[in-house]
Amino acid sequence: MNRNCASFLCGILLPGLACLAADPPANTGLAPGKSIPLCAVAGDQQAAAISSGDSGLLVVWQDSRPDGKQPGTDYPWSLYGQHLQQGREFPIHVPPDADAIMPAVGGNTIAWMHNRGWSALLMTTLKDGQPGELKEIGSTSSKPSIDGNFVVWASAKNRHDVGRGDISWITDIRGFELNGPGMGFDVTNSDRLPQFAPAVSGSTVVWQELHAGASGWSSTFLRCRNIDRDAGSHRLAGIRDRQCENPAIDDPFVVWQDNRNGDWDIYGFDLRSGKELEICKGPGDQTNPAVHGSTVVWQDNRGGDWDIYRYNLIAGKTFPVVIAAHNQTEPDIYGDVVVWTDDRGADKDIYATTLK
Repeated sequence: MNRNCASFLCGILLPGLACLAADPPANTGLAPGKSIPLCAVAGDQQAAAISSGDSGLLVVWQDSRPDGKQPGTDYPWSLYGQHLQQGREFPIHVPPDADAIMPAVGGNTIAWMHNRGWSALLMTTLKDGQPGELKEIGSTSSKPSIDGNFVVWASAKNRHDVGRGDISWITDIRGFELNGPGMGFDVTNSDRLPQFAPAVSGSTVVWQELHAGASGWSSTFLRCRNIDRDAGSHRLAGIRDRQCENPAIDDPFVVWQDNRNGDWDIYGFDLRSGKELEICKGPGDQTNPAVHGSTVVWQDNRGGDWDIYRYNLIAGKTFPVVIAAHNQTEPDIYGDVVVWTDDRGADKDIYATTLK
């Protein structure tokens, strides 16, 4: 998802920001500014992620519809996807008596957590638009992130490998190179501070690091490492006894939710200029940011319920994406298409829109 500098004018108007090429509008059939349900079948659909692969834009999500599940299972979640241009939905992984949750997608590759009392990280690469062979690439895993050649996730593998299951809550960041030797590797390896919630863009990884503060583990900082270039990591953001959470990255921009002001706001960091960005410090809470190109999206409860807003990093302006009944949460963005979880109906569904 890296962006090249494509406009001399934006550097003149906004020298503090890196120049970004605008993504061309996707041919999705979505009317700009109009919200449509992508999937509204029985059960809950949530945690959508979007990317672009060989068949165009691809949306994936976790889904509790009963199809293919063992009756009475305690693990109701499966994974489904949709090729947006074709409007074609397909199952990705439907384990009869286990959960498939927290999907991530990058290009043609999809990764997710497989859980049945223990967790593993599975992935597949689409071939001719359909899931290929399933591959386990990690254990004791959490929500993954994918971009380019790398998959990253948080894992307690290093604690278990040395017989320290008693401190398995101290997780590290692990990585897997899609075109590499077929083995996972350490992005971090700490036996003191939990590292979790990673996100990757190109070869740059950001994540949360938990620290002790005035009242226990009350400080969460963000750290960053370029896998190809850096031997170690550096601190990107954070204030003692405050939290920086849910980082997202599309190099050179990192965004996160931050409670330094009391409630949750959205902040960012430009890796090229080394400058922090105040993206949204509005009333209420702003959480769960995602970024692609020059656009940041997040869920926002300034109006009471949760809605989706966006910020243009070039124009420096905030706009509503969708303000509707009930809650719109968990947004993701690719180009000019935003997807999210929407509970305006009887249960949770996946909706989408094209930005105006």
